[in-house]
Amino acid sequence: MIKKSLILIFTLISAQINSQTLKVSESSFLYLDNGSNLTINDLSITPSSPLVIGPNMISVSMTSVEINSQPSIEKLYIFESPIPNFQGEIAFTFSEENLNNLDASDLTFELLGEDGNWNSYTASIDTVNNIISYIFDSPISISNITAREFQSDPLYVEKKTNDIKVFPNPSTDYIQITGDDVDEISIIGLSGREIKRTKERKIDISDLMRSIYLIRIYDKEKIVLKTVKIIIK
Repeated sequence: MIKKSLILIFTLISAQINSQTLKVSESSFLYLDNGSNLTINDLSITPSSPLVIGPNMISVSMTSVEINSQPSIEKLYIFESPIPNFQGEIAFTFSEENLNNLDASDLTFELLGEDGNWNSYTASIDTVNNIISYIFDSPISISNITAREFQSDPLYVEKKTNDIKVFPNPSTDYIQITGDDVDEISIIGLSGREIKRTKERKIDISDLMRSIYLIRIYDKEKIVLKTVKIIIK
């Protein structure tokens, strides 16, 4: 009974917290029930399944970080320890001053992975109220959070565009590539890491996470014919 009462208390409090920094001390925890909301300095965490936040500190820094040689906005949420097994929506607001000369309509949601690499997600962006959000359908670990402007890789120059087409875009299950001289296709995440390489013209993408990817198409001499940005929903 005592344990259940404590959980209920934490659930009720969790929907009301709105502060600059959240600190959960040793031997303490914060319980968020399904549908409850935790807001820390305009960062909103809304789990779709129960979430326990143990000893941790979550704060915000008005600084930019470099992600794949590209600057982020000047707003970085810092987690002292990753929060595992999160499912639900994460959203935060930004001001014009935070944008760091980036285009608000082309921002991607950036989440620092446990391997130290940033992972990009196709965001929902409210440009009227300056809110960027993303819904995680599968469990992930929440760590540092920011946003940056999507930019294609500047190191590759296309040989020619000819009649190459990549469709459907956006897609959920597969992509089809048509056109002359196509020999090999590479799928690249926004972290710059190659995820797939194939000679197939119809590629199964059902195992990829929702995000923005680059499709890089090569001829037999391994010269880039075309680079296309696609969205996997």
